[in-house]
Amino acid sequence: PQKIINFYQEVLLMIPPMERIEVPHQEMQFVLTKYNDWINFFDVPQATKDESYKFFETQIREMGTKSHDIGKSELSTTRKDLLYERARNFYHLYLGFFNKGPESVKIATNLADVYYYQKNYLRSGDLYLRIFQGEFGPAKDKEALLQNAILCFQKPAPNDFYEIVRNRGLMVKAIQSYMNTDPKKKGDPKLNFILVKSTYEQGLYNAALPGLVTFISRYP
Repeated sequence: PQKIINFYQEVLLMIPPMERIEVPHQEMQFVLTKYNDWINFFDVPQATKDESYKFFETQIREMGTKSHDIGKSELSTTRKDLLYERARNFYHLYLGFFNKGPESVKIATNLADVYYYQKNYLRSGDLYLRIFQGEFGPAKDKEALLQNAILCFQKPAPNDFYEIVRNRGLMVKAIQSYMNTDPKKKGDPKLNFILVKSTYEQGLYNAALPGLVTFISRYP
């Protein structure tokens, strides 16, 4: 594995940074698998581990963010779609190997943005909610994360019964979490209506019907 690692380190450094995004993500996945075997099953000095970790973490992160950034300004829809898909693949690769690092929250947030662009609203909203819950590390702007999640769950859900039910359940969870961030939000008529509606549509009638009565009495 060490020979493969050393070879790819040299090759990647020979490629200009803006051209590295053209390297197939499958190839980088192969390299990271060998890298993972190398540091876990061989006697590698800690300094070497730290150096190689920093190298590959930086490479995969920048392959994703550069693809994403270029995609945002790309005018050709075909090329834009390709760049966003490339960013998605590298972000997935990053979170699979470096999901406990200091950049994990940023990368996960970027991935949620990519899913939104790709109209995969359920996965985008789910990811925003998971970031809020701290799955990838401490999140900063939690209110914005919940706002984004709610926005995603209000979009059309996949045409699949279980995905529709899951979407409504996540919507309820996101709104309840959002209301808990600020007591004033518990009195927001729009949020309360969406909450009652989502609860009812999820089939939770025992909770939805009393909530509907309360909503009508509070907001006649």
